[in-house]
Amino acid sequence: MSSLTQRSLIRFGKGIAITLPKGWTDYYGLKPGDKVNVKVNGRLIITIVRKEKDPAESLAAPAESADQSINGGYPTHGN
Repeated sequence: MSSLTQRSLIRFGKGIAITLPKGWTDYYGLKPGDKVNVKVNGRLIITIVRKEKDPAESLAAPAESADQSINGGYPTHGN
């Protein structure tokens, strides 16, 4: 999944922040306090840091990758 969207930077204390659309946070299951990695190498890449699941939680659910990237745009299902 790859798409492009434009976001505005906002002042946050002495720094600058960017907000993520609710659709992204819902899709990726993000909530305040979750951790992300930010990589800057000519591009800005935000990668979700996933917590390891307790194996006893659910044996029926398929394993997810340890992290997912948010590359911009709203996720689409089936495209």
